[in-house]
Amino acid sequence: MELALAEVLLASGGDVRFVFTDGGRLRQFDSVAAKALLKEAARRWRGDARDTAVRRVLAYLSGSEVFPPMCATWRDGRLGVGELAEWGLAMLRFGRWRALRLSPEARAAATYVNVSHRNLDDGRLYPALRGFGRRIAYLHDDIPLRAPELSLPSLTRAFGKMFRYVAAERFEVLTNSRFSADCLCATAVGMGLGPMRPRVILPPLSSPFLSPPPALATARRFFVTTGLFTRRKNAAVLGAAASIAARLPCVTPFDIVFVGAPGRDAASSLAALPGAAEKVRLLRAEGLSDQAYWRLLGASSGLLAPSLDEGYDYPVQEALVAGVRVLASDIPAHREFVPARENLLPCDDPEAWAKAMVKAARDAPGILPGRRRSSEYRTAARSSITELAGYVTSPLPPEADWNTVSLGEPR
Repeated sequence: MELALAEVLLASGGDVRFVFTDGGRLRQFDSVAAKALLKEAARRWRGDARDTAVRRVLAYLSGSEVFPPMCATWRDGRLGVGELAEWGLAMLRFGRWRALRLSPEARAAATYVNVSHRNLDDGRLYPALRGFGRRIAYLHDDIPLRAPELSLPSLTRAFGKMFRYVAAERFEVLTNSRFSADCLCATAVGMGLGPMRPRVILPPLSSPFLSPPPALATARRFFVTTGLFTRRKNAAVLGAAASIAARLPCVTPFDIVFVGAPGRDAASSLAALPGAAEKVRLLRAEGLSDQAYWRLLGASSGLLAPSLDEGYDYPVQEALVAGVRVLASDIPAHREFVPARENLLPCDDPEAWAKAMVKAARDAPGILPGRRRSSEYRTAARSSITELAGYVTSPLPPEADWNTVSLGEPR
């Protein structure tokens, strides 16, 4: 999502500069290096029709290869050495940081908008931002504050600081759903900061997801679930549901393919998953490019989104754009976007998930009702890109008002 947002800003016209909020300082990318880094990131993240990940997906779909079984081999709180090394090399290659030097006049005419939440909890950053003509905070959610039991204590503390700084500095606030907007407003009021007035603009989708996925035959029915696997993503209910489904009579064999990276509590959150079974297999697909995942999702019998809490569920939007069935937990963020109420399931009822998956696995993926509406979702996704670019580059910013807005007021 951060990559897609950065690309929208880069394509919005004008003089776009990318900065890193390093230790409270604004450190600017050389503009040529920034574009090179984004291009390289897009190439590696998205892939193409000939990349290794696409070949793995096509081999799985044809039945000639199988993804490895899902198992809890991660240790909580570990970050892969490979990831750290790769990021360090990228910084050496493209970094060329220098202090952000803008004249007071140039800064007053400029707009600051964050791409991620990173370092927005650092109070040293904000004096450097006060000279900007517009300051926009794109807040993705407030889950660490309203559901701290689902987050790390350090993240809850960081979000509390971020909220106070954004409120004290009177930032304009963007967010990704009406539910997120209501939660942000309620959280701000609960913290004594006064009501917030977020504007809802859907985050942009990666470019491969703006075209229909190719129609591909499959040797076996399967579902996809994706994300950063933490306890909040509720993978345990899928494991329990798989065990129940495997014992039901007359079940069309199917797989649940886990696509994503481990979160800091991955080992404990995935420890309850059962071992492999022939009727219902739990598989793990690592390192998929966007092109590979798009093909996998489009050929699936549905996306499984059992999260305990979300502000906005990015994979759900990708599935809706693809015209793929969505089986999702019955939480407010999903109720806002998932059109079929019968596809909303209790977070803690594995039997309901098992029955829904068994029923969906009997249907042919190519005739899903959702495919008839996918073009509408693609149109909405493209409109959000235009809206976001227009809002950020507008020369006449709307008034950032934290004091006169009541909860529930239409936005």
